[in-house]
Amino acid sequence: MTIDGVAPGAPIAVEVRCDRDDVPHDASNLAARAAVALLAEHGLGATLRIEIAKTIPPGTGLGGGSGNAATVLRGLAETFALDVTEARLAELALALGADVPFFLVGAPARVRGIG
Repeated sequence: MTIDGVAPGAPIAVEVRCDRDDVPHDASNLAARAAVALLAEHGLGATLRIEIAKTIPPGTGLGGGSGNAATVLRGLAETFALDVTEARLAELALALGADVPFFLVGAPARVRGIG
């Protein structure tokens, strides 16, 4: 992930690059939506370039996109030392998709409920 021009109140622009043409390269990409959600919540703008190398084929139901989104949430929170609790990070993840919070854990997890 490449980040330029981070500033309070600045616009958010996200470009997604991927080694597969069947992955959205625009703001509809789940990783891009994660970046926008977290930055907007903290009133930050930036120009981001997210580079994704897919090892899980899109559409297989194995959570590749959800894992990408969780990685972006965690990475941005850590990079900018954002004051975001694990609970809030999980809420943002859930708003993106039912299985995104699972990928924030980084360990085996027991899950139930939606998804």
